[in-house]
Amino acid sequence: MNAAWILAIALLGQAAPAADAALEQQVKALVAQLDAGTKAERDAVERSLLDLGTRALGALPDADAIVSVEARMRIKRIRNTLEKQLAESATRASRVTLIGKEIPFAEAIASIEQQTGNRIVDYREQLHQEQRDPRLTLNLKDVEFWRALDAVLDQAHMTTYRYGQMHAIQLVSQSHGTRLGHNFVCYSGPFRIAALQVEARRDLQSAQADALKIALAIEWEPRIQPQEMVLAYSAGQTKEREVMVAAGACTAVDAAMVFSLPPRDTKQLDVVAGMLDVSMLAATAEFRFPHVIDARSLEKTIGATTVRIERGSINDGNYTVRMTAEYLKPGDALESYRGWYYANPAWLESPRGERTAASRSELTLQLPHAIGFDYTFPVADDLDDYTFVYRTPTAILKTTVPFEFKDLPLP
Repeated sequence: MNAAWILAIALLGQAAPAADAALEQQVKALVAQLDAGTKAERDAVERSLLDLGTRALGALPDADAIVSVEARMRIKRIRNTLEKQLAESATRASRVTLIGKEIPFAEAIASIEQQTGNRIVDYREQLHQEQRDPRLTLNLKDVEFWRALDAVLDQAHMTTYRYGQMHAIQLVSQSHGTRLGHNFVCYSGPFRIAALQVEARRDLQSAQADALKIALAIEWEPRIQPQEMVLAYSAGQTKEREVMVAAGACTAVDAAMVFSLPPRDTKQLDVVAGMLDVSMLAATAEFRFPHVIDARSLEKTIGATTVRIERGSINDGNYTVRMTAEYLKPGDALESYRGWYYANPAWLESPRGERTAASRSELTLQLPHAIGFDYTFPVADDLDDYTFVYRTPTAILKTTVPFEFKDLPLP
């Protein structure tokens, strides 16, 4: 990495990583002190557990398994506080710090990925574009993700391509994409909403068909996965309207706001306000179960998600693990037509960190609040020291994303 520029990582807690062994021991030791002799000591231990942040969620014990009434109450309070922090962090914008001169474009993008957990893909090769790596001068200190990415793309004469891979932002040269200007862009949490076009239509046969349409591009950080969006909007005296916006496995959708055609002498819309009601998956985490050969009736809870290992078995050179994932208040996120849970990765991990992907998976349970799978892995080694890992969102959230455009010129 070029020494001429300074990298300071300013990553907010967007995900809830599974607790490592050291953290688990630290949490275990602190929990044991929740029965300390004085209230001051117990309060200090509770603060220490809270200071560990959302990463401690995976290491906290089940409150109902705690014998002491006061310790049980405190564990519940700690879990509730950390889960609220987890949900709030998922709906905030990621932050980026990039300061320096002569920063290669590729390194700047790699740094943004590292700081935010958002996957960003250079898509120029797929479009047969020249893959230049220009040098950039950046002074971004604790800047929201989309503002930071816009600043980098502007200098590199690049733009986003909204129709490419799943769960990733694609970058192309401006010649193969329209650089969205910043005059009519709203940054709202992990979302970027841009007004692209204003189109007036006058129907010569029916005045009722006259309309003014504002085309929007809605983009979001790939670390979240919107499942459903409802767009509500208004302008001036126009009655608020609502429209459903599809949200698939991409990181952007196009939408439109349609209004009655204003009088011919209207030059601009002073204020156009809108709101997205979003149901989304967020705060993806790894649930890790060591010593899978003995896995049976194990469970871990991170955020609002509990993963259970029902059993593991070896048969004909294959290891099969049966697991379930239960989500708190998922709404309709687990309906069969959603299907996002089929893409949740599961693997066996060796003591050396090598991963073995499942050779087969089978849905075994589907309830309004839970899903279950059998994962089958080829067995080549002794599994005593292997870990089963399952990656899934730990929060299914509903959030409101407001946006506003001012002085929008009309054709």
